Amino acid sequence: ELYRGLSLAVDTYPVRRVRDQMIRTGRAIYRYEDRHRRWPKSLGELVPKYLSEPPIDPWGRELVYLVKPRRRGYVLGCYGANGRPGGEGEARDWYIEDGRFVRHPSGTMP
Repeated sequence: ELYRGLSLAVDTYPVRRVRDQMIRTGRAIYRYEDRHRRWPKSLGELVPKYLSEPPIDPWGRELVYLVKPRRRGYVLGCYGANGRPGGEGEARDWYIEDGRFVRHPSGTMP
């Protein structure tokens, strides 16, 4: 039972990390918007004041970010372990749109 629990923890670790990283980044985006009254043009604008370093997913890639048309919100994404849109398990895509996790964003991601 102990080994199965440890195995499950190891298997889910990247997923927990990507969720945590996206939540931290989403909060930084909102703090930026609150102070500047606009969404950041890129995630680089969050460093170093809102984030200590650029947001990197557990697989070593930068999170993807898009300001929606007419600056009416944003989409933050991670393409999972394979680094490509679509996929299951660790390759699952993760998105936050306007502060909420969504399965499929309304905007087109880069």
